[in-house]
Amino acid sequence: RQLGRETMASLYVLAVSANSHGALILNAEGGLGLTVKPLDAMKGETRTPEFVAKNPFHCCPTYEEGSFVLWESNAILRHLAEKNKLTAWYPEDLEKRAKVNQLLDYRQTAYYPALSAYVYPALGFMPALDAAGTEAAKAKVLSTLEDFEKHYLAGGKFAGDFDTPTIADLALVPPLGFLGVYADFALPAGVKAYVDRFSAAVKSYAEVKAPLDGFLGYLASQKK
Repeated sequence: RQLGRETMASLYVLAVSANSHGALILNAEGGLGLTVKPLDAMKGETRTPEFVAKNPFHCCPTYEEGSFVLWESNAILRHLAEKNKLTAWYPEDLEKRAKVNQLLDYRQTAYYPALSAYVYPALGFMPALDAAGTEAAKAKVLSTLEDFEKHYLAGGKFAGDFDTPTIADLALVPPLGFLGVYADFALPAGVKAYVDRFSAAVKSYAEVKAPLDGFLGYLASQKK
């Protein structure tokens, strides 16, 4: 990690949300010194007049520095990496950067839609699926993860054939934590190995994902 920096910037997050985890990890690993402001969506804290005035889409993470406000998790990752010259996380080489950008777009267009359609109903974020709907959503997730492993994990330790983590990994790994809502779900072997490598390399990840782990534990206790 880098030494801490002085900043007046704030990062509004939902601590249990994988969408907030990437920016939290980059803040910790890059020593960015952002003021982290956790919000509780269940208490309506993302819908207050004050927050909606900053972000009319009332989503997290939201980054604020003076009059500049930015939302969308991948946009925040790119901005923080560029602003703070975190070239280890977001390479300067244009072809390598393009590959990271491709992964970030893939995350939004194929990877996360498949994951969220399966986990959101179980997490209580969407109406529950019936048994057939759950099985179909699970099959789509497994197919998506198999494609991800085949096309993006074949040649390196991290996504896109990189030997060290990039901001793409910060967008791709945390959502896999949501799958813990299903006690019997098993990641494909190559994807599990990728998560294990990421967890070993990115020391702040365990602390960042602890609130999600706690939430999943609570949900499991309610099923007993």
